[in-house]
Amino acid sequence: MSAGCQYEAATDACYAYVETAGARMAECGVVPTAAEGERAIFADLESRGLNCDTSPTRLTDETCFYEQCIPELEVMDCATLEVPASCQDKILYRSR
Repeated sequence: MSAGCQYEAATDACYAYVETAGARMAECGVVPTAAEGERAIFADLESRGLNCDTSPTRLTDETCFYEQCIPELEVMDCATLEVPASCQDKILYRSR
């Protein structure tokens, strides 16, 4: 996979993560709407000097990300909203 394709896949994955986790936050009652959940996640990324447009550099395992991480995010425990292990270190970000 070329560097450009890796970057695009990582960017798409970042947005998929934000959309899915934001929707789950709303389903769990943490925020009133999925859009507000997404804004909260984007704010967290920005507080760490990251964003979905320019920070992701590579998606380490695209199959695992879309077949395990995303489905597990959709049902993550509302009590903890702990990010599933299948999502850990799948999207690599460039340093600040």
